[in-house]
Amino acid sequence: DLENTLQHNIDLPGRVWVENLSTSQTAAGKVYLNRPALVILKTNYHPNWRAWINEAPADVLRVTPGFAAIECPSGEHGVTFRYEGSQAKGILFVIGLLFPLLVISANRILRQPDEN
Repeated sequence: DLENTLQHNIDLPGRVWVENLSTSQTAAGKVYLNRPALVILKTNYHPNWRAWINEAPADVLRVTPGFAAIECPSGEHGVTFRYEGSQAKGILFVIGLLFPLLVISANRILRQPDEN
């Protein structure tokens, strides 16, 4: 079978079992590594990606061709990647909702005739 062929011909660093993959925000699983290796999340790198190895924070690296990855030591580990969007989007959304009200209010105030 293909897996046995690959293991005999390629020195694979270990195995990965995906346990959770939810709406491209979180990917979690277990890795069993024979030696230290990069665990690559096959998605575009972005600075908002966060990662943990056994619940300890890990630095997310950008690897060719632009994927997110973490350096993981040998052994069995729980690995989690999570995309954490910035709070700026929420703030901009609220500003976007309030801005038209501000414009309408300012327009009404400026159009009021002087009562002198």
